[in-house]
Amino acid sequence: MYRVLLFLVSIYGSIRGNAVSQFPNKGNVPHQYHSRFLMYEEPYNIEFKYHNYEQMSRFLRATSLRFQNLTALYSIGKSVKGRDLWVMVVSSSPYEHMIGKPDVKYIANIHGNEAVGRELMLHLIHFFVTSYGSDPYVTWLLDNTRIHILPSMNPDGFEVSKEGKYNARGFDLNRNFPDYFKQNNKRSQPETEAVKEWVSKIQFVLSGSLHGGALVASYPFDNTPNAPMAVTAHSFGSVMILCKLSCRQEYVDQRHCVQVFCLFLSKNLKKYSKFQVSFGPISLENLYRLIIESSSICHIERIVFQSFRPTPSISPDDDVFQHLSLTYSRNHGSMYQGLSCSPSQPAFKRGITNGAEWYPLTGGMQDFNYVWNGCMEITLELSCCKYPLASNLSYYWEQNRAPLIKFLAEAHRGVHGFVIDENGNPIERASVKVKSRDVSFSTTKYGEFWRILLPGIYKLEVFSNGYIPREVEFMVIEQHPTLLNVTLYSVKRQYEDESGSVLYNGNTGGRPYPPHRDHTLHYRPQSGANTAADANSGIFSSISNGFNTFVTNLFG
Repeated sequence: MYRVLLFLVSIYGSIRGNAVSQFPNKGNVPHQYHSRFLMYEEPYNIEFKYHNYEQMSRFLRATSLRFQNLTALYSIGKSVKGRDLWVMVVSSSPYEHMIGKPDVKYIANIHGNEAVGRELMLHLIHFFVTSYGSDPYVTWLLDNTRIHILPSMNPDGFEVSKEGKYNARGFDLNRNFPDYFKQNNKRSQPETEAVKEWVSKIQFVLSGSLHGGALVASYPFDNTPNAPMAVTAHSFGSVMILCKLSCRQEYVDQRHCVQVFCLFLSKNLKKYSKFQVSFGPISLENLYRLIIESSSICHIERIVFQSFRPTPSISPDDDVFQHLSLTYSRNHGSMYQGLSCSPSQPAFKRGITNGAEWYPLTGGMQDFNYVWNGCMEITLELSCCKYPLASNLSYYWEQNRAPLIKFLAEAHRGVHGFVIDENGNPIERASVKVKSRDVSFSTTKYGEFWRILLPGIYKLEVFSNGYIPREVEFMVIEQHPTLLNVTLYSVKRQYEDESGSVLYNGNTGGRPYPPHRDHTLHYRPQSGANTAADANSGIFSSISNGFNTFVTNLFG
């Protein structure tokens, strides 16, 4: 019976989505919002200006009250100074997760002085809620996707943004996440902890992290096992400097050359890490002169010059990440041209780059999302100037409106479906992995999974404790999301074979199944077994045909 109900739910979900309770809960909306805003009707608009924390909060609250059927406002935690880290959900079902519909997110203002993305997120929210019902693309996107927008991950940094990009404790939040390649010993910050808990509770499929200071879409990996432990001086182009210095603190604010050196201090001198120095290309001769002139105030214990060109750090899903980055770049007004922001910065072919090839960093958020949570995140550098004049914000909105929307729709590319047991019950946190792509992801509490993939033939490996692993072959075609439902059978399930009843153990002839290691499956279905999907999934496939046709027409 449960299996029949699951099929009916999925059929309805393929058309409209089935609502299930998931935070934010409508009953948890603070009552003071209602008492403050329902007493009068304010004009609903958003200006092209920089909104401080109070102004941003007021806009988000007003939006959540005016568009209660499309939005939900919740906080994932507090900043160092106690400011809420607001998230706005925009969807035709904002308060409930829709079974079979992906959750996606944008995070902006990670660095306090990179303010363009923060304002673009407010305008994106405004555009979504005012265009729903009249714009077919927006209407389809909100009907089939649950969009979470965190306009400011670093509200404390924005309030003092002229002083730099850090949070209130002086930490770079985009260097504060666990790292796949190296141990990150930086003390975790409340903003980082809030995001980590957030993404552990919601199975996000796709994410964009908005930054400024360049014009490029950067994709994982950001770090590499071969990157030197010292900070690389990527601002110098082809010259890398490895320094170990002892600087006399009383001179630090008086000599530009000391600031240059302290920008590249070794890990043992973290107290100088807040220095930000702007300078153009510098020759080895001039750099050597600076060393000589500064020798009286900087004791140079070790300095090494060597030719350095960063190399890409390729992820298992490099083809998909490049596609996602190009989706943004091509739809942007100028990013695809790959122009350099200044003579000291590189140009980016087609407006995209591998993160580590640009410059390696430890503790980045996009690598964390991808490796730890299976969420495909890229970093979007949206403006050469980190904090441009407010009069230029309308220009940045026009440049980024289309790619911001088109990017989110990519969550519907690839494969999605359910993992259930032989009784039709969903299997939560089953490990799912595309064969030869060594980053796994997990099913939701409803057994759902999604994976963005380009057209091709793939094999899905599914594993869960207590069940026989499955390997299922499937095909992805252009702009047609593939619906794939996988049934896992208990290791104790009895199978009838030609010789009678035997205990099925995941291999033929009753031989013991080899132990599972690191989610790398060696099981192969028996000859003649259904390797595309279970027989019952034909119901899903027939219902999906109409949906696929609509998607094709919409994207085409």
